[in-house]
Amino acid sequence: LMNGDFVQQCARELAERIASEVDAEETQRTGTDSRGPSFKTQVERAWEMALCRTPSPDELQLAITFVARQQRHMHRHAESLPKDVSPAQQAMTNLCHTLLSCNEFLYVD
Repeated sequence: LMNGDFVQQCARELAERIASEVDAEETQRTGTDSRGPSFKTQVERAWEMALCRTPSPDELQLAITFVARQQRHMHRHAESLPKDVSPAQQAMTNLCHTLLSCNEFLYVD
């Protein structure tokens, strides 16, 4: 179920929305088109959207490291990426998939 097409599509759409919103905010704030949103800003937004809270400092660092490692891995194995998907996009999609699969997202305390 959590690795099914529906959850993967939700993760992909969440990652796209995060990248788009964060990029637009950074462009509006700086007045210039940036190289793209930073991992840190995207990770923070992912946590806010998926879990309705900010990540702890440890969670933030682990997630940034995860996304950076995923991106490096995707660069090395670009042939396995879906068509028209960059390594950075896939790395954020993988993080979003992880958040949508975590207990905190699935269960209410």
